[in-house]
Amino acid sequence: RSEVLALAPRPASERPAVAIVGGGIIGLSIGWRLAAAGCAVDVFDAGAAGQGATRAAAGMLAANAEVEPGEQALLPLNRLSQSLWPAFAAALEAASGQAVDLRRDGTLQVAHTADDTARLRHHWEFGRSLGLDLEWLTGAEALRREPHLRPGLGGALFSPEDGQVDNRKVAAALVVALQRAGGRLHEGRPVEAVAVEHGRAVGVR
Repeated sequence: RSEVLALAPRPASERPAVAIVGGGIIGLSIGWRLAAAGCAVDVFDAGAAGQGATRAAAGMLAANAEVEPGEQALLPLNRLSQSLWPAFAAALEAASGQAVDLRRDGTLQVAHTADDTARLRHHWEFGRSLGLDLEWLTGAEALRREPHLRPGLGGALFSPEDGQVDNRKVAAALVVALQRAGGRLHEGRPVEAVAVEHGRAVGVR
């Protein structure tokens, strides 16, 4: 059954009411920050928070390693976003009391075949043309850096500025941080539409 969950009118002196549809890493992050800033926040998710695309993600923070031809205009935003992660992770861990396992020890892409080697070499040359800090490693150099790789590699591409985070721990920490900041999480509540009255959003259906 559908029902309208209203954003009750509030005097200007009271907290603004905000409804967020989607309880993944983006929705939870926005909800946490707004709640911490004094807004009355309700986050709605059709399932369990953080169990959709957020849970399936790999947690890679690899703006340099993953840039592709045609994405040059997006690269500065990706790199800026990546640079903000250490402060974001520290604030989230402090707010939630939970670790998110941010690692900043770079990413290593390996070439097992001749085709892999040619593709990675092309990617290395493209990244270098953009001024990115990417290092080409021979197979032997890659094995010295990561001894658990199998011998016979064609080479590897090391991106020292990249890293990763445990995406599942991030989602769990965001739920705690959101609720500690006073935000409310509504799981198993799919949103069908935004309820509008007299040209104003008054809730979600």
